[in-house]
Amino acid sequence: MDTPYELQPDLGYWIDGSVTKLGQRVFDVVINDKNATRFDIYKEVGGLAAYSWHYMVKNLSSTVLSVKLVEVVCVPVICGLENYAIVLVDLSTVPDQVLDMRALKESLRVPDRMEWNGQPCSY
Repeated sequence: MDTPYELQPDLGYWIDGSVTKLGQRVFDVVINDKNATRFDIYKEVGGLAAYSWHYMVKNLSSTVLSVKLVEVVCVPVICGLENYAIVLVDLSTVPDQVLDMRALKESLRVPDRMEWNGQPCSY
């Protein structure tokens, strides 16, 4: 069984002194062949400023992460790309387990008002 993961990459950018107005350095961030965003970096932060952008990629169970910086105007320049969180996604409950939990709840005569979730310590 594949284990589902989510990834939260963090793109760090430091604007250089050659960019002094809107439209001088524009690029797309393409993640797994999907255009995640288009940056006009001067529009985002102005001159000589740090910028951080976060994006969550879901369902990486059997997919390789691909990040491309695609030039729109001038070559993209970044100082780093960090995958700062790979999170195991909670697995969903198997339908048979739901039926078993309902049968157990009924056999124990747990009242509906208790909203028992099957945890032994919550009753």
